[in-house]
Amino acid sequence: MNTYKLVLPDEYYEYMREAGKLLDENFNLPLTDPKRKENLLKVEQLHAKALAVKESVLNKDGGAKQ
Repeated sequence: MNTYKLVLPDEYYEYMREAGKLLDENFNLPLTDPKRKENLLKVEQLHAKALAVKESVLNKDGGAKQ
């Protein structure tokens, strides 16, 4: 049985790290702070960018390396 590993570019991980930082920041903000909503919108955009990078890798060559 072959085992494959998905190899993603650094760009994907940068987007995910930035999203994580924004979520951490939200955790420390009061619930009524309008910045929470801004941060969540940015997180959503970063996740969409990361997903687009992942999809492009998968569509390009299968993205799997042995």
